[in-house]
Order: sequence, then C-alpha cells, then structure tokens
Amino acid sequence: MLAGHTKDGLAIEVWEKLDCESVGEAEIESIQTAIAGRFGESAVDSPMKIARLLADEGAVLRHPEILRTYVRQQLPSTPERELRDQIDISGLPRALASIRLLETERQNRRLTGDTAGQKQLREIALEAKRRVNEKIASQTVDPDKRAVNIEITEWLSHWIQTPALFESWVAMRIESRDFIARFGRINDA
Repeated sequence: MLAGHTKDGLAIEVWEKLDCESVGEAEIESIQTAIAGRFGESAVDSPMKIARLLADEGAVLRHPEILRTYVRQQLPSTPERELRDQIDISGLPRALASIRLLETERQNRRLTGDTAGQKQLREIALEAKRRVNEKIASQTVDPDKRAVNIEITEWLSHWIQTPALFESWVAMRIESRDFIARFGRINDA
C-alpha cells in the first residue's frame, strides 16, 4: 500500500517503488494511474508536470517519451487514437491480440478502399515497434522480458512487411519447438 498523502508525495513514492533512474512513458502512466486511484481522475497532473517534479528529485527524463505521452493525452479522441490505445505490447498474448486487431482493421479498410487508413495502421504498428525497441534497449530490462520484447518486435516486423501473411506465419511460429522452449505455449484464441 502506498502511503503518499499528497499527489506529489504519491508520485515520488511510486517512482521510487518502480526502482528506475530514468522516467518515460511507462513510469509517467504508472504514476498517473496511482494518483487517479487515490485522488480521482481530476487530480491527475500532466506528464510534463510529473516529469518536472521527478527531475527535481534526481530522475533522468526520457524527454521524447514524455512529450509523446503528453501529446497523446492532449489530442482529441479519434478512431486512430482509440485504436492506438487498444494496442497492448506488454506480453506475447496481448501483442498477438493487438496485431490481430490491426490486421482486422487493415482488411476492413482495404475493402473500403481506405488507403490512408491502411497507412495509419502501419504507422501505429511502427510506433508500437519503436516502443518495444526502447524497452529492449533499456539497461533495466531483465533478460526474460528482453527476449519477449525481441519476439514482439519480430512479430510487428512481419505484420508491417507482409500483413496478409502474418496469421499463417505466427501460427507456425508459436507452434515451433524453439518458441515453445523459450516461451511455452500461449493462448492462440
């Protein structure tokens, strides 16, 4: 149980419990979630304000991530933004479900001739891949999570390059001996 009695105190406490020197998107969102849970949604500060508070406490800021988080949270809701918010790359089953969602959307947009919408889906996937690559590059990621993130990057790359073939490829991949030995079986529902 977190004991922070003020928003700022709670933000610092959550950051300390995360045990990381640098602060970016994931850390800011964890802090915002904790503040919303304790003080309500209206009490949540912007990513910039939280970042400034943590920088004053000695945190190293990952500025591009913080800026992206700020912009994403400030933009009005659009179908693309809502889809971006549904993309979850935090583990293999969630990443697979997210890529399948992108493929369903791509097929729908292809049927309606929405080439701009198809390009937006590719951009969403590229953004997700970039976020996963940032996790891979982090010095604080343990080897097992790094291996999962490398696998997710490979999945995203396959979907970006050949989306129509992704489902067949991933079905074979998750049943391969190598995959099962490294990650076990995942729910392919």
